[in-house]
Amino acid sequence: MTRLGWSPGHAPLIGALELVFAGLYGDPLVSHTLFGVCLGAFAWSGLWLRDARLRALAPRRQWDAS
Repeated sequence: MTRLGWSPGHAPLIGALELVFAGLYGDPLVSHTLFGVCLGAFAWSGLWLRDARLRALAPRRQWDAS
């Protein structure tokens, strides 16, 4: 992980995301049903990243790196 520029603490999160995405890929009913939810989440994430007013309404938690 460090050779790729990632902190070793990110490995469990990346592994969990891979498992979730593999599960969604394997079951088309779930992926077709959740397509609208995923699309909406990506759209709102993009808006949240671009607009400071939205970030003020829903601030991101600060994680302690120690």
